[in-house]
Amino acid sequence: MNVVPPPVDQPELFAWWAPLIAVAERLRAEREPWTLHVGEFRFRGWVKRSCKATLSVYEYEPSGRDLICDEAGNTYLFRLFADSTHKGRLKRIERDHAMYEASIPFAEVDFPPPDPCFEPPDRRRSRPWAQSRARLWLV
Repeated sequence: MNVVPPPVDQPELFAWWAPLIAVAERLRAEREPWTLHVGEFRFRGWVKRSCKATLSVYEYEPSGRDLICDEAGNTYLFRLFADSTHKGRLKRIERDHAMYEASIPFAEVDFPPPDPCFEPPDRRRSRPWAQSRARLWLV
């Protein structure tokens, strides 16, 4: 995997961290038990791919392992090939698998309780034929 490092003479830009923040937002939206703290990561650079999205590579400093993601918050894993003709390939994986691969520990997250005013839709009412069969009994 050819990682293009950021320019040394340029200060860090917020745009470099946008993919990591997108992953954190998607984890929070999906109520996953991980929280990403930007201070625990080091931006290593980009992986530029032809005809595909450019990926950002972050090193999780406590474990030294990489988290690879794109602008949309999708995560990827780099797998080495056994032969010497190719270096390896990037495969899109689920975010929880990426957190495991980067050795990011679970967080103690207290999700808010569900809204007591929310009432799940009655499935029988959404199917008109179900109301007529509600009175049938097995004899």
